Amino acid sequence: MLASKENEERRNSTIDNLFSPSEILNSVSSPYFIVDDNLKIAYYNNAFLNSIDSYDCNGIEGLAPGDAIECINSQTNNGCGNSKRCKMCSFRNAINKAFESNSVVCDEVSITRSNNRMNSYNVTVTPINKEDKRFASISIIETSLQSRKNLVDSIFFHDLINLAGSLSGYLEVVKDFEPEEAMVHIPNLKQIADQVLNEIMTRRQIDKAEQNILEVEKDDISIMEIMQDLSNKINSMPISRGKEIEINVPGHDFNLETDQRLIEIVLLNMLINAVESTKMKGNVIFDLEYDDENVVFSVNNKAVLDEETKDNMFIYGFSTKGKGRGSGTYGMKLIGENYLKGNVWFESDEKNGTTFFFKVPMKFPE
Repeated sequence: MLASKENEERRNSTIDNLFSPSEILNSVSSPYFIVDDNLKIAYYNNAFLNSIDSYDCNGIEGLAPGDAIECINSQTNNGCGNSKRCKMCSFRNAINKAFESNSVVCDEVSITRSNNRMNSYNVTVTPINKEDKRFASISIIETSLQSRKNLVDSIFFHDLINLAGSLSGYLEVVKDFEPEEAMVHIPNLKQIADQVLNEIMTRRQIDKAEQNILEVEKDDISIMEIMQDLSNKINSMPISRGKEIEINVPGHDFNLETDQRLIEIVLLNMLINAVESTKMKGNVIFDLEYDDENVVFSVNNKAVLDEETKDNMFIYGFSTKGKGRGSGTYGMKLIGENYLKGNVWFESDEKNGTTFFFKVPMKFPE
């Protein structure tokens, strides 16, 4: 035991003479940082700085984690910890729990950053007491790709199974019809098959957007054509049965320079969310306003969102529809803002119900 202790002291002494703690931590590939008891960053290694794409020569000491990582709540609410959403932040809560319990806390956390992308991490928070001061060392391992893949697979297969079930059930009924009678149902069957294809293509575009490899194909497209195409798609879906969908087209046609595939993904998801939230015999209104510079699409229904839903609307994986849902609004914002250079937002109150807006430039910005 004594020899072992002497060996350890000798080894530590050798390391201390050769390397500083900063040199050791900067050689580690995993992001690592230390915060004080006010949750302000006191130290970080190079891997953490590189992981947040922050190359400010002045450093990030004194910032809260959400400010350094550029959490979307921090960016829109004057700093990390100042939003009511921060009370639900799994990252801040893990650090606070370590301070309160004076024990190591391991947790999985997710943060939506200001670039509309979600990042997931496995974090280990270790409290440190030094000279009557309290700190917490935090090591993080990014798990965004796997977490997102698991969720996307769950959402994708949930929706695809529903559509395939509708198609299978329809075919089971039609197969016993006489040929002439069966032919009447071919357009409906094609519409469901088109929905299956649209679902696959939508997931593919969101996946590309997440990997930052989505290409925008600009073209001059007809507003009338967009509105008519969306009308056909939403009215052919089973969720639209028993509901009134009012699509207001402008008095004259005009062209919009954008990517038709991507804008229809955003607008169709806006419509789907509104229709799914509308009760039987309820009304959904799809409208637009425009000037020389922008087009603002809007979709309204009479449902009113609760505060939790409002706070988490664009968070990946959050959904009022149950487990395994929640990519629609996230995809709307990611594609609509990052790729189509527009702006996606919503308003919800007792008087007007809920309205989603998508403002997109008339001419695609260079």
